[in-house]
Amino acid sequence: FGLLFLIAAYSAIGIFTSTLSENQIVAFIVSVFLSFFFYFGFESVATIVPSFQGLISSIGMQDHFKSMSRGVIDTRDVVYFVSITVLFLSFTVYNLKSIKS
Repeated sequence: FGLLFLIAAYSAIGIFTSTLSENQIVAFIVSVFLSFFFYFGFESVATIVPSFQGLISSIGMQDHFKSMSRGVIDTRDVVYFVSITVLFLSFTVYNLKSIKS
């Protein structure tokens, strides 16, 4: 289940970035960068700022995916992945509406 939630979040990020640019290569590169940052970036930032390490690492996907990959399905992790997916899909809809008008 954790992998399905991760796929949904990455797909939403990819769909959002494809609305930002008309070039497919640019959209792919931005999508990979955002996905990489959401998975590894918050952990890296958390090591730089040790006073907020718990808060910053809990924003990243890696912390939530680790617990789900062990077989523990926690509602916090499910809500996190659903929120990220809905957030980026909402950004996509907003961006498409602004392009259309």
